[in-house]
Amino acid sequence: MAKYLSVLLLILTIISCKKEVQEVVPVNDSAELEQANIASVNGPTTATVNKEVDFNVSWPHTGDHHAFNSFSTDTVNGNTYHIKLFVDASSCNTCTPDTSAHSSLYTLKPAKPGVYYLKFFGKDSTHTITDTLKVK
Repeated sequence: MAKYLSVLLLILTIISCKKEVQEVVPVNDSAELEQANIASVNGPTTATVNKEVDFNVSWPHTGDHHAFNSFSTDTVNGNTYHIKLFVDASSCNTCTPDTSAHSSLYTLKPAKPGVYYLKFFGKDSTHTITDTLKVK
């Protein structure tokens, strides 16, 4: 019995190990995604159930041509979301450095009333912003 318990414990330990998220994620031969730091998040503090809510998310200018690609969202529990912003960091030989404002809309459609916590993660721990949304 102890032998089976040891094997089960070993299997559960291996399954529960999580791989650390890499900052640069190759998508295909022509694009390479990089997680961006978050400079600011602006959005409402209250919302209505089943109505879309937009948050304007901006990231700092890096001097390079980094176009918005996507957001990734992990739901920690029913009301807590971990959000990461990714930009296209592919090399661009003909591009000039991008000095425009960098921002994009993150849209959330809350399904039930309550308090929602949106935690926007930058590529390092000094660029994390948490927004709270009360849904009625």
